[in-house]
Amino acid sequence: MQKYSTEDVYLAAYLLNEGIPLAETKLNSPKVTQFLFEVSDKLKEKADNFYSHHAKVEAQEFIASLRSIKTLIHEMKSDHKRQPKELNKCFQNKTRVTSMMK
Repeated sequence: MQKYSTEDVYLAAYLLNEGIPLAETKLNSPKVTQFLFEVSDKLKEKADNFYSHHAKVEAQEFIASLRSIKTLIHEMKSDHKRQPKELNKCFQNKTRVTSMMK
């Protein structure tokens, strides 16, 4: 299946917040993380909304998504890799960062 790739942490957090599952992450350098999502019509719509400034989110939910993404990046950098499936499961169950860290 074709993958949609972004290095934009805010877009990645938004897509996760909108229920788009993260397929894979790659640490390309100490400062660049690549987020890969499976291509779908929903993903294209959400990415278009994000870049056209039409995306609407609940502030606290987006902040939690962003924290989750940042936690993932920090864990990858410290070699304690979290699998994307684990992060996706958190979003599917509507739990947030605090429950992931326990």
